[in-house]
Amino acid sequence: KTIDNGYLFSGDSYSNISGDKTEINLGVEQSWIVKTDSLGNKQWDKTIFTTGHDEYGDAIQTKDSCYVIVNNTSAGIGGYKTQSSWSSSVDYWFVKFCDTTSTTGINSNLKSFSGISIFPNPVSSILSIELPKQTMKLLIFKIHNVFGQTVFYKIENNPDSSHAKTINLSFLSKGIYFLDLFIDGEHTMKKIVKE
Repeated sequence: KTIDNGYLFSGDSYSNISGDKTEINLGVEQSWIVKTDSLGNKQWDKTIFTTGHDEYGDAIQTKDSCYVIVNNTSAGIGGYKTQSSWSSSVDYWFVKFCDTTSTTGINSNLKSFSGISIFPNPVSSILSIELPKQTMKLLIFKIHNVFGQTVFYKIENNPDSSHAKTINLSFLSKGIYFLDLFIDGEHTMKKIVKE
Protein backbone atom coordinates (compact mmCIF):
# COMPACT_ATOMS: atom_id res chain seq x y z
CA LYS A 1 0.00 0.00 0.00
CA THR A 2 1.28 3.49 -0.85
CA ILE A 3 1.17 6.75 1.10
CA ASP A 4 -1.81 8.02 -0.95
CA ASN A 5 -3.79 4.81 -0.15
CA GLY A 6 -3.08 3.42 -3.60
CA TYR A 7 -1.18 0.24 -4.38
CA LEU A 8 2.18 -0.66 -5.88
CA PHE A 9 2.51 -3.94 -7.79
CA SER A 10 5.88 -5.29 -8.88
CA GLY A 11 7.20 -8.27 -10.74
CA ASP A 12 8.97 -9.23 -13.95
CA SER A 13 7.89 -9.10 -17.57
CA TYR A 14 9.13 -10.45 -20.90
CA SER A 15 6.55 -8.28 -22.68
CA ASN A 16 7.09 -5.29 -24.90
CA ILE A 17 4.47 -2.50 -25.12
CA SER A 18 1.01 -4.11 -24.92
CA GLY A 19 -2.02 -4.13 -22.65
CA ASP A 20 -1.19 -1.94 -19.65
CA LYS A 21 2.57 -2.05 -20.29
CA THR A 22 3.69 1.26 -21.80
CA GLU A 23 7.45 0.68 -22.22
CA ILE A 24 9.41 -1.83 -24.27
CA ASN A 25 12.00 -4.03 -22.53
CA LEU A 26 15.63 -3.12 -23.10
CA GLY A 27 16.93 -6.50 -21.95
CA VAL A 28 15.29 -9.94 -21.90
CA GLU A 29 13.19 -9.99 -18.73
CA GLN A 30 12.79 -6.69 -16.86
CA SER A 31 11.26 -5.57 -13.57
CA TRP A 32 7.85 -3.98 -14.13
CA ILE A 33 6.11 -1.72 -11.59
CA VAL A 34 2.42 -0.69 -11.68
CA LYS A 35 0.93 2.03 -9.44
CA THR A 36 -2.83 2.24 -8.87
CA ASP A 37 -5.13 4.52 -6.94
CA SER A 38 -7.14 3.31 -3.92
CA LEU A 39 -9.78 1.77 -6.22
CA GLY A 40 -7.26 -0.21 -8.27
CA ASN A 41 -7.26 2.11 -11.31
CA LYS A 42 -3.85 2.20 -12.97
CA GLN A 43 -2.06 5.56 -12.61
CA TRP A 44 1.31 4.67 -14.15
CA ASP A 45 3.67 1.84 -14.90
CA LYS A 46 7.45 1.71 -15.14
CA THR A 47 9.84 -0.78 -16.73
CA ILE A 48 13.24 -0.86 -15.03
CA PHE A 49 15.76 -0.94 -17.89
CA THR A 50 18.88 -3.08 -17.86
CA THR A 51 20.63 -4.77 -20.77
CA GLY A 52 20.35 -8.22 -19.19
CA HIS A 53 17.99 -10.77 -17.73
CA ASP A 54 16.40 -9.60 -14.44
CA GLU A 55 14.47 -11.63 -11.89
CA TYR A 56 12.51 -11.14 -8.67
CA GLY A 57 11.53 -7.50 -9.20
CA ASP A 58 10.20 -5.99 -6.01
CA ALA A 59 9.29 -2.38 -5.15
CA ILE A 60 8.32 -0.36 -2.10
CA GLN A 61 7.48 3.28 -1.48
CA THR A 62 9.80 5.09 0.93
CA LYS A 63 8.89 7.70 3.55
CA ASP A 64 10.07 10.49 1.22
CA SER A 65 7.47 9.33 -1.38
CA CYS A 66 10.13 7.86 -3.65
CA TYR A 67 10.20 4.25 -4.85
CA VAL A 68 12.94 1.68 -4.32
CA ILE A 69 13.13 -1.26 -6.70
CA VAL A 70 15.31 -4.32 -6.13
CA ASN A 71 15.98 -7.29 -8.40
CA ASN A 72 18.80 -9.55 -9.39
CA THR A 73 20.35 -9.10 -12.77
CA SER A 74 23.01 -10.48 -15.06
CA ALA A 75 23.37 -7.06 -16.74
CA GLY A 76 26.44 -4.88 -16.91
CA ILE A 77 26.30 -1.11 -17.33
CA GLY A 78 23.37 0.03 -19.47
CA GLY A 79 19.81 1.23 -19.16
CA TYR A 80 19.40 2.52 -15.60
CA LYS A 81 22.30 0.39 -14.30
CA THR A 82 25.42 2.51 -13.83
CA GLN A 83 27.80 0.01 -12.21
CA SER A 84 29.41 -3.18 -13.46
CA SER A 85 28.48 -6.48 -11.86
CA TRP A 86 30.51 -7.50 -8.81
CA SER A 87 30.47 -11.15 -9.73
CA SER A 88 30.70 -13.13 -12.93
CA SER A 89 27.04 -14.18 -12.88
CA VAL A 90 24.16 -12.41 -11.07
CA ASP A 91 24.09 -9.48 -8.64
CA TYR A 92 21.37 -7.88 -6.56
CA TRP A 93 20.64 -4.35 -7.68
CA PHE A 94 18.73 -1.47 -6.03
CA VAL A 95 17.48 1.65 -7.79
CA LYS A 96 15.56 4.60 -6.37
CA PHE A 97 13.12 6.73 -8.35
CA CYS A 98 11.39 9.89 -7.15
CA ASP A 99 8.30 11.62 -8.50
CA THR A 100 9.63 15.07 -9.41
CA THR A 101 6.30 16.37 -10.68
CA SER A 102 2.69 15.81 -9.75
CA THR A 103 1.64 14.84 -13.27
CA THR A 104 4.31 12.90 -15.13
CA GLY A 105 4.79 9.68 -13.20
CA ILE A 106 8.21 8.77 -11.85
CA ASN A 107 11.50 10.16 -13.01
CA SER A 108 15.00 9.00 -12.21
CA ASN A 109 17.64 11.42 -10.99
CA LEU A 110 18.17 13.75 -13.92
CA LYS A 111 21.52 14.80 -15.28
CA SER A 112 22.20 18.06 -17.11
CA PHE A 113 24.01 17.19 -20.32
CA SER A 114 25.90 19.98 -22.02
CA GLY A 115 25.37 20.18 -25.74
CA ILE A 116 21.78 18.95 -25.89
CA SER A 117 19.18 21.15 -27.51
CA ILE A 118 15.77 20.58 -29.06
CA PHE A 119 14.18 22.77 -31.72
CA PRO A 120 11.83 24.12 -32.80
CA ASN A 121 9.94 24.30 -29.54
CA PRO A 122 6.95 24.73 -29.85
CA VAL A 123 6.99 22.12 -32.63
CA SER A 124 4.33 21.33 -35.22
CA SER A 125 5.82 18.21 -36.84
CA ILE A 126 9.59 17.51 -36.96
CA LEU A 127 11.52 17.86 -33.70
CA SER A 128 15.30 18.16 -34.07
CA ILE A 129 17.54 16.97 -31.26
CA GLU A 130 21.17 18.05 -31.05
CA LEU A 131 23.18 15.56 -28.96
CA PRO A 132 26.51 15.94 -27.16
CA LYS A 133 29.62 15.38 -29.25
CA GLN A 134 30.53 12.05 -27.70
CA THR A 135 30.60 8.39 -28.66
CA MET A 136 27.43 6.64 -27.50
CA LYS A 137 26.67 2.96 -27.05
CA LEU A 138 22.98 3.20 -26.18
CA LEU A 139 20.51 5.97 -26.97
CA ILE A 140 16.85 5.86 -25.87
CA PHE A 141 14.19 8.42 -26.81
CA LYS A 142 10.94 8.30 -24.86
CA ILE A 143 8.16 10.89 -25.05
CA HIS A 144 5.34 10.89 -22.53
CA ASN A 145 2.31 13.11 -21.97
CA VAL A 146 1.37 14.95 -18.78
CA PHE A 147 -0.36 11.79 -17.50
CA GLY A 148 2.87 9.80 -17.73
CA GLN A 149 1.65 7.74 -20.71
CA THR A 150 4.36 6.86 -23.24
CA VAL A 151 3.44 8.13 -26.72
CA PHE A 152 6.78 7.52 -28.49
CA TYR A 153 9.66 5.14 -27.85
CA LYS A 154 12.85 4.42 -29.79
CA ILE A 155 16.11 2.62 -28.94
CA GLU A 156 19.37 2.96 -30.88
CA ASN A 157 22.18 0.54 -30.03
CA ASN A 158 25.58 1.86 -31.15
CA PRO A 159 24.00 4.89 -32.85
CA ASP A 160 25.68 6.32 -35.91
CA SER A 161 28.11 9.17 -35.52
CA SER A 162 25.47 11.78 -36.36
CA HIS A 163 24.82 13.98 -33.35
CA ALA A 164 21.60 15.38 -34.85
CA LYS A 165 18.44 13.27 -34.65
CA THR A 166 14.87 14.02 -35.75
CA ILE A 167 11.51 12.71 -34.54
CA ASN A 168 8.27 13.19 -36.47
CA LEU A 169 5.66 14.35 -33.92
CA SER A 170 2.89 15.20 -36.39
CA PHE A 171 0.78 12.35 -34.96
CA LEU A 172 0.55 14.03 -31.52
CA SER A 173 -2.32 16.24 -30.39
CA LYS A 174 -1.57 19.80 -29.30
CA GLY A 175 -0.30 20.00 -25.74
CA ILE A 176 2.66 19.58 -23.40
CA TYR A 177 4.92 16.53 -23.58
CA PHE A 178 8.23 15.47 -22.04
CA LEU A 179 11.20 13.96 -23.87
CA ASP A 180 13.18 11.52 -21.73
CA LEU A 181 16.60 11.03 -23.24
CA PHE A 182 18.84 8.23 -21.98
CA ILE A 183 22.47 8.26 -23.11
CA ASP A 184 24.44 5.22 -21.90
CA GLY A 185 22.33 5.01 -18.73
CA GLU A 186 22.34 8.75 -17.94
CA HIS A 187 18.94 10.46 -18.08
CA THR A 188 17.84 13.96 -18.91
CA MET A 189 14.41 15.42 -19.67
CA LYS A 190 13.21 18.21 -21.94
CA LYS A 191 9.74 19.79 -22.07
CA ILE A 192 8.10 19.90 -25.52
CA VAL A 193 5.14 22.03 -26.59
CA LYS A 194 3.23 20.56 -29.55
CA GLU A 195 1.29 23.17 -31.54
